[in-house]
Amino acid sequence: TTVRLVGGCVPILRDGRILLISSRKENCWLSLPKGGWELDESLEEAAIRETYEEAGVLGILGPSLDSFLAESGKKKKRKLSSGNVREEHTNRMDESTSSASSSGMDATAKPSSKESSEVEFCDLNTLVPFAEDSSAPIPSHTHTCMTFFPLYVQQILEVWPENLRERKAYPIDEAIRLVRPELRWMLEHIQKKGLHMIDR
Repeated sequence: TTVRLVGGCVPILRDGRILLISSRKENCWLSLPKGGWELDESLEEAAIRETYEEAGVLGILGPSLDSFLAESGKKKKRKLSSGNVREEHTNRMDESTSSASSSGMDATAKPSSKESSEVEFCDLNTLVPFAEDSSAPIPSHTHTCMTFFPLYVQQILEVWPENLRERKAYPIDEAIRLVRPELRWMLEHIQKKGLHMIDR
């Protein structure tokens, strides 16, 4: 099985809220910034780069969370088309709220009844993954090994590479309800450990 390596961040604002972003491929869930780990960078550098590109924030990384496996988009689509996965939808963030300024990030989330997905953890040292060359197509793969870091936000940029994405901060309870199911366990872990309320 070919496994793609992905790094990402959970952006945490000074007041403990979690910054979520819109997905370019799925409108039913909000997401966290993440992307492929390229050949010329470390996993930490990949996570910081993707968070800057997708969410337009900079900050300080905390210790990495446990790496876990997620199915590729194509495999998930096959399941959806065969009826094995139940589709659930939540309201996206308000279309008028595309700025992450502290005055405009109020919580308007509606809860979802879907429970967190069962997590399958992975060990980066035992995989035979591929790193990415930004100039080449991504090889065919069935799973992605994701590693996320808490990122304690120090700067929110007004202009960033993917600023067509919407971004909005939510209290952690609301973020847990809105985020993609395969990412939900991380926010639950951060909440349980109080990592979103670290004095910094």
